[in-house]
Amino acid sequence: MTAFRVAALLSFLFLAGCGGPEKVEPDESPFELGLAKALEGDREGAAADLRHAVELGKPDSLTPRLWLAALTGDAEGLEAPGDPWGDALVQFLKGEVEGEVLLVKSKEPEDAQERENLRCEARLFLGLVKERNGKIEEAKREYEACMFTTPKGVRGHRWARERLERLR
Repeated sequence: MTAFRVAALLSFLFLAGCGGPEKVEPDESPFELGLAKALEGDREGAAADLRHAVELGKPDSLTPRLWLAALTGDAEGLEAPGDPWGDALVQFLKGEVEGEVLLVKSKEPEDAQERENLRCEARLFLGLVKERNGKIEEAKREYEACMFTTPKGVRGHRWARERLERLR
């Protein structure tokens, strides 16, 4: 692992509130490293680590598949989990529905905090796909919209803030 990769991982772990590498399960490190590389704009490196995380099934196999699909367009093996939000997110990443569906679905939960969490996640994934498609200004607007939510425990909120800083 290069010094850059170690620094990127430590940076992301700090940003994600993990407290450092000692707080991360060893099998989760390819996922976290993939997110750190994506944050720095290394989509190819991120994809390799996310594929490894999918193989390991840590933290689960769906989460790294979602990020992999958003970053690369590779939706192979991405299956709907059977809940309205997860299904809509998978359909969006497979190109089966427009992004507006995510925004509509994010408003459905009765719990206000859950709505904020889903709205943040929707904006994050909309931004990731727009950035992948070269629509940088639109991606920045989505990341900004993500930042203006008040989620709890949503890793992507900090990720969007940090990615936006790197795109400016």
